[in-house]
Amino acid sequence: MISKKHSFDYTLDSQGVFRVLLDALANPGALYSIAEQAARFAGNGAWLAAAATLLDNEVTQYWNGAPDDGAEIGYITGSAPADIQSADFILLPAPVDPSALLPLVKTGTHTAPHTSGTVIAGSSGATGDECELSGPGVPPEGRRAALTGYERKWVQARDALEREYPLGIELIFLRADNDITAITRKAAVKWLT
Repeated sequence: MISKKHSFDYTLDSQGVFRVLLDALANPGALYSIAEQAARFAGNGAWLAAAATLLDNEVTQYWNGAPDDGAEIGYITGSAPADIQSADFILLPAPVDPSALLPLVKTGTHTAPHTSGTVIAGSSGATGDECELSGPGVPPEGRRAALTGYERKWVQARDALEREYPLGIELIFLRADNDITAITRKAAVKWLT
């Protein structure tokens, strides 16, 4: 009998994760869950589910987590590892200093804004920093959200780059409880606390 390490369905489950990621990017600051799909991976489920959905052999990725997980991501996706400056997806389960790392991430060009990097940063999920978002995907009256202190540092580092649209970086936060929220390059954030 063949035993399987994972029960993740690379068609149905990756479609489910993809819909969640689209919803998160289309509705900055709103929370969505990938707990159901993450549970189908043994070990670091949420990260493997996100990687299996976003990565393939045509993109590059930077990983700062456990080397075994990074090797597994490369194996299941076919994506090649790259340095931060050239990676298409920057996967950061381990904490980093956003103000030091973010200036290294590619922000696209005016003729090819889609060549920017996408940052997926791990977060504890212990929220406390209230903010109000405005911009595309946010209702006219704004959207209130609660971010972690670490997520706030990412948003502040993004704002410090002062990239003018269409240049920029998409920020996706993957929380310890398998929730996802995103702050897109055009989302403006006003801190309330």
